Amino acid sequence: MKPLIVLAFFVLIVAAFGAGAYVAPMLNPEIFPVFAESGELPTAGLVPVNVSIEGTSVSLANGCKTIKFDVTEDQAFSIAHGIEGITGIRPLTHDIFRDVLDNFGIAAAQIRIDRFEDDIYKARMFLGQGNRTLEIDLRPSDAIALATRMGKTLYADEGMMNSKSTKTC
Repeated sequence: MKPLIVLAFFVLIVAAFGAGAYVAPMLNPEIFPVFAESGELPTAGLVPVNVSIEGTSVSLANGCKTIKFDVTEDQAFSIAHGIEGITGIRPLTHDIFRDVLDNFGIAAAQIRIDRFEDDIYKARMFLGQGNRTLEIDLRPSDAIALATRMGKTLYADEGMMNSKSTKTC
């Protein structure tokens, strides 16, 4: 059943960009022209984070501030493979998603962990193709696994880092 859900998700992403029938809304009239020109989104209020994992404990570090949270074993496995640049004999779901985006010319404009709501960290990925953009809500583990595979900087909300992190130096 799970492979069918993953396949349906990929079909929806490709349809959103490839079919032309659905045009994703502009992110913001002030942000969209910046993305259309540079392929990047503004980073005001965001800080880049370095990702590390030990067992099932993920650490997001920016300077002397670190946020830690636990993930499941399968999420930890995928994150570790992304960090280490390992692609196994059979690709993981995050590898497949990266390949689909690459093959259809869809760029990950920005990946960020930007909210902490109801005791849960939440993330977003902004995709772009030509003059179209799409914002996707993600689990932080998926955001990390994708950012590491795509060679993208992972960002965290600066306010969230200030309020949820522990001082490590």
